[in-house]
Amino acid sequence: SDPSAVVPEYSSGPGRADYALMSAGSPAVMVEAKRLGTPLRDDVLTQSITYCITEGTAHFAVTDGARWEIYETHKPVPIDQKLVAEFDLSSDPPASFCLNALALWRPRYAIQGDWHRFTDIEYAPGRKPVELMFPDNTRTALNGWFSLLVETTRWLSCNGYLTEAHCPITLMGPGAKRYIVHAQPIHSDGKGFTNPSEVNGFYVDKHNQVKHHFGRAMAVIERTGQDPSQFRVRFS
Repeated sequence: SDPSAVVPEYSSGPGRADYALMSAGSPAVMVEAKRLGTPLRDDVLTQSITYCITEGTAHFAVTDGARWEIYETHKPVPIDQKLVAEFDLSSDPPASFCLNALALWRPRYAIQGDWHRFTDIEYAPGRKPVELMFPDNTRTALNGWFSLLVETTRWLSCNGYLTEAHCPITLMGPGAKRYIVHAQPIHSDGKGFTNPSEVNGFYVDKHNQVKHHFGRAMAVIERTGQDPSQFRVRFS
């Protein structure tokens, strides 16, 4: 509906990207389009990353017209692990590729305000988180560091990522006596949780030191196999 949101033959330092998907006047996603059946590997990925690094673009997509792969440019992992979504218009069920194609949905990249990825922040005295954005771009208000842990747990459980099979969740690994999240508000030593919050059948322990709540939220995300860099926080 907005032709200015897609710029073909976008000029970049080393050449031209086939397409740039724009947000607020800047490329949010670079798209490298190849002939149908072209393997989407090696030189294709390298070419796309080069454009993104030159322009400071956080995501890129490669496609042969049927198969699509979307990558996160700056994620500090090998290139095959930068893949965040993929779908194939010629073989995937329509419901499946429609859902995965939301990875290219414009509002996903139109993030306004001073948002910080979980992987880029740490607790600091006097700094208060006021809003949390999840990987699907839904948001919730926060009233402090403990609510960040609670709301993270809520989103993971509501979306089926957190199940009883993940419990108990600890900071110290197997054998730890105290839990972060469990299906019942009791630690392994038989002591009850401290002022627990019940979230969709799970209990979240409120640690007496505020500075630990962020690290505990990270532990819950990682325990469920999700990527902490896809969660963002805004501070007051």
